[in-house]
Amino acid sequence: MSELIAVVKNKQDIYARSNYFFLLIDNWNDFLFRTQYHLYYVTTKKEIFIGTVKILKQGQTADGKLRLTEDFVSLSSHYISVGQSLDYYQRLLDLPDGKGKELLESLGDIASYPTLERKFVKEEGLRTSLFRDFDNPKYFIRLARSLVNGSHTSLANDDFKFKLTLPGWSRPINFDFSDQSSNGNRSVIPNNIYVLTGTNGSGKSTLLSRLARLAHATQKQRRMKELRALGKISPQGIGFTRIITISYSAFDSFKLPGVKPTRSGLLDERSQVVRDVQEGGGRFIFCGLRDIAAEYDNLMSREMLTRSNVDPDGVGSDRNASTVLKHIEQIAREFRDTLERLKERGAPSKRILNKALNCIKRDPSFTADDYTLSADYLFECDAINVYLAWSTGIKIVMQIIVSLCANVTEYSLVLIDEPEMHLHPPLLAALMHAIREILSHENAHAIISTHSPVVIQETLAKQIYQIRREGDLSDYHIPEIETFGENVGTLTAQVFGLSSENKDFYRVLDVLGREYKNLEKIEALFEPYGLSVQARSYLMSNFTSEV
Repeated sequence: MSELIAVVKNKQDIYARSNYFFLLIDNWNDFLFRTQYHLYYVTTKKEIFIGTVKILKQGQTADGKLRLTEDFVSLSSHYISVGQSLDYYQRLLDLPDGKGKELLESLGDIASYPTLERKFVKEEGLRTSLFRDFDNPKYFIRLARSLVNGSHTSLANDDFKFKLTLPGWSRPINFDFSDQSSNGNRSVIPNNIYVLTGTNGSGKSTLLSRLARLAHATQKQRRMKELRALGKISPQGIGFTRIITISYSAFDSFKLPGVKPTRSGLLDERSQVVRDVQEGGGRFIFCGLRDIAAEYDNLMSREMLTRSNVDPDGVGSDRNASTVLKHIEQIAREFRDTLERLKERGAPSKRILNKALNCIKRDPSFTADDYTLSADYLFECDAINVYLAWSTGIKIVMQIIVSLCANVTEYSLVLIDEPEMHLHPPLLAALMHAIREILSHENAHAIISTHSPVVIQETLAKQIYQIRREGDLSDYHIPEIETFGENVGTLTAQVFGLSSENKDFYRVLDVLGREYKNLEKIEALFEPYGLSVQARSYLMSNFTSEV
């Protein structure tokens, strides 16, 4: 790297020039090992908080002294560094012109250059300081390396299993996405989506919201009181390259990832999450109606006005007191911008987008159009006007598909809240097919909450959790039948509990039976087809029982 990397004691020491990195010294020490800095990148337009990094010098001892205090271009081979979060690596990779990778080389990053770590394997500071906040350093380094290299061949799919422990639940919720096919190849049986069902208010959306916040957090943050109150994710060291939340409910008000700084003088991480969301980068992606950036800004402004560390919406609360919704033109611009990012990436992105579009373009919602839905069409069309002309359901489907194609990477966790909203059942089935296609292509995984038997029909019973709440205690169980490919009527009864006791048409038939007492007269009321088979059978059974 040819540019100077500045080392400063406070942010006011930033040199009067732009497009460079600086390391802000942190006085924190790990048992007298002082290695911690906060990395920033400054341009003429903005300041980007990259994240916390620890830098260790070979032979460094626990004497409380800082080894790196002067500006430099590149550290010698006597230094190594490691970012303290996956966001650190993702934000570096989001920088233009390969600046992020150059910085990693200049700092001797061991996730990028594994041979450097071998020289330091016996250094006390490696375990005591650099890896202090990691329960499983090797696993974290593998994830970080996969981000840097853009290759995930080193990540074993059988590692992708975790459990979520939440307050008020009778037991942990297990999510096992490991491929259990016996032939050693990736199974054709769908196993990359878990589905949550349950009555309104059973806790499905709350589970997704809390999981997003815990999954996005660093291992150190997960041990903070604020996040421990939400729940626990195990193993503690599990990481996710991206967390993608999808919700098109105008009433969604759940809190989003990001934690307040633990000490004064540190940048509020949520400020950088705002910038990441605005620019389509970072590890947290939101696809939906809410204007996340505006909400974060409003929340932090309220906190500044109260001048308090207390959450203005209530300590430990799951929901925001207020939300901000995007206007339709803003959503259309996001659609266009996401398409442009996909187009810039070239052939690989075009292939996966076409695969996903092939899953939905035969739906009647698209067959009447005078164009062929394809990546080429979307890349070359007037995306904003085309988007605005689509129906509500098609807008949602296309936004989801394009966003997933642009953002899903291996080990991404996709959280979708009620995808059936505004969708005709065949289009919902096609969307589910497209989502699975994208997830399988990238070896990513999803958890979906739903009230739709169409979603259940596409999912294995062992990966469906029926959530029930009794008083203040929640629990879950799997369906008692195999749901994959099952009849929708059977699923509606078995999974969602719709029986004759809560079907209104039975009440209507009872009234008609008492009034007319004659099947032919009742049949005549239902022109042109007469009674349905089920309704006729029900009435005949009632008439017979009265004889």
